Amino acid sequence: MGKNSIVSIIIPVYNVAPYLPRCLDSVLAQTYASIEVVCVDDGSPDEAGAILDDYAKKDVRIKVIHKENAGVSAARLDGVKAATGDYIGFVDGDDEIEPDMYERLIHNLQKADADISHCGHVVIYPDGHNEFFYGTKKKISQNKTDALKDLLLGNFEPGLCNKLYKRTVVERFYHSGKMNQSIKFHEDLLMNYYLFREAETSVFEDVCLYRYMKREGSASAPDLHIETPDALSVSRQMYEDSIGTPEERAAKTAYLSTALHQYNNLLGKGDDYTAEKQMVKEALDMTRDAAAGLGKKQRIFLKLIRHTPHLYRLIFRVAKGR
Repeated sequence: MGKNSIVSIIIPVYNVAPYLPRCLDSVLAQTYASIEVVCVDDGSPDEAGAILDDYAKKDVRIKVIHKENAGVSAARLDGVKAATGDYIGFVDGDDEIEPDMYERLIHNLQKADADISHCGHVVIYPDGHNEFFYGTKKKISQNKTDALKDLLLGNFEPGLCNKLYKRTVVERFYHSGKMNQSIKFHEDLLMNYYLFREAETSVFEDVCLYRYMKREGSASAPDLHIETPDALSVSRQMYEDSIGTPEERAAKTAYLSTALHQYNNLLGKGDDYTAEKQMVKEALDMTRDAAAGLGKKQRIFLKLIRHTPHLYRLIFRVAKGR
């Protein structure tokens, strides 16, 4: 594929009208010229659909799909189905990207002959301060096993939006039918797991080109009662899929780490969370032989939880000032 290869940028859109023009302007300003922008209006109740139609009238690179609300994963997959590019990327409708993001991603991908190219990101908070992840400028190429292990263990950003994928990788994932579209939280991680599973090689350049715009009331801080089952379900699904592969141990450790995190989240919660507590208990029991992969602090927590849970709860509440 040459330097005129088309990049399809898929933008799922739901209830982000105030932020959408800023997002679209940043995508249309890319220094890499051969792009198509597939915007999927997921039954948005605000003015987002009308904004998309207005932009499409002014720029032929924009293609708009209007559909009934079915969730972000379904919207992304509808965008994949409509995309015609040689490469596929994703952007969220309330975020921004640097002007040279896709130019750098495609350059790295083609130079390394990789299947996936990704970069660092910056989180921009409502009060204006920025948090960079991480901007070291290091560049590494990885095989499937190393990349999957890093993804599972949280060594790089689990989201979709700071990455560029070869179309062949995305098509294999799409036709596998493995994506659970009912997952509302951590769906980025699950989709990325399957995409990296389809890729033989990837390349990462640690420059912060994607701009996550943290906003009040966004889905990044979901209600625990909703979020806990999804977090555990995603971790368990990745672990079960990885059984028999070189990544099995990392996936099991990730499942255990997620269960520990959810255990802490649920401490002190009432009877409304009985089902979630049972899910966490089952996850901890299933992964008890994966503790060696945890950090020292997590291993200590796990030992306390298993042998002196009452003492652990007391220490945790004192530490949190409860």
